[in-house]
Amino acid sequence: MDIRIQAADTLRILDFPRRVCLWRGVKRAIRYRGQTRSDMGEDCPEKIDVEFLRYIWRFRKREQDRIEKRLVEAKTVGKQVIWLKTRQEVKSYLALLESNSAIM
Repeated sequence: MDIRIQAADTLRILDFPRRVCLWRGVKRAIRYRGQTRSDMGEDCPEKIDVEFLRYIWRFRKREQDRIEKRLVEAKTVGKQVIWLKTRQEVKSYLALLESNSAIM
């Protein structure tokens, strides 16, 4: 995370409810079961197990404070932080980006 923050000028945070993250993780695991997705390392087939589900469910509680601290630090050095919490916010943000790129 630190390397990505240093390299970026804008940080886009997708902060969905954990039930949404859990559902999407299950759906993705079923869809790609036994396959290696293009965004994963070689020989790393998709799988689903209790450990993975537990990781998703506990992620926010375990990592939220650390992530928020790093984002506050990023803002103090001039990084833009965009916090998106719903699918509609993501759609609106993407539409804004598309309209801005059409203008350029």
